[in-house]
Amino acid sequence: LYVELGIFFSSCVLMFWGALCAKLLGPRVRSATVPTPIVCSHWANDLFHPGRNLQPMSDGELACSFTLFLVNPAPDAERINFSVSTPRALPVLAAVTPDRDYIREIRLVDQAIEEFPFSDVEEGDLVGLSVHTANIVYAYEMASELKKRGATVVFGGPHASIFPEETLEHGDAAVTGDAELVWAQLLDDYAAGRLQENYKGGRVDPESFTPARWDLMNLDPYLMASVQT
Repeated sequence: LYVELGIFFSSCVLMFWGALCAKLLGPRVRSATVPTPIVCSHWANDLFHPGRNLQPMSDGELACSFTLFLVNPAPDAERINFSVSTPRALPVLAAVTPDRDYIREIRLVDQAIEEFPFSDVEEGDLVGLSVHTANIVYAYEMASELKKRGATVVFGGPHASIFPEETLEHGDAAVTGDAELVWAQLLDDYAAGRLQENYKGGRVDPESFTPARWDLMNLDPYLMASVQT
């Protein structure tokens, strides 16, 4: 019995000293801190695309750069190279688009008078479609093509305000009401990879209207300008 107890205690002492020596003399390994990957809204489960630029935001957060397309959708059959009035939403949204480094370019496209440059759309670009019931069927077809090219699609306008859940079946986000009130937040969210599905714009006070960016549009094909009311 005494011999067995002696062997037991000797084994415990050897295990203790072995562990202590390994702790004191063995290699020290620090756990690596894994940085949080930069994520773009369209690539919600992927690391930030290495070919795109990162731009700092006002709070120091890094953002994905992209081209912003603002579009009035219309099928080819309705294009007659002139229109009665200008689309209100496009130059107004351009006016309230904040001056951010992550926006490489703003492009306004009224398909009533010109074709949309699908070939210019790159993965990660953001496309805002202003829709009403008359053009919604084509807008959904257009959204499908844009998403195939890697773009993120945001719906706004009367139809999106009344049927936001329907538009979300075809796009990535829907803005209800006047988008001017939430547009800057939506762009910041998208650039930082946290785009929400729903943005409630509400109603803009007429005293707070922002002058539209008519300088971004060719006004020659229009018979008259639209009025902000």
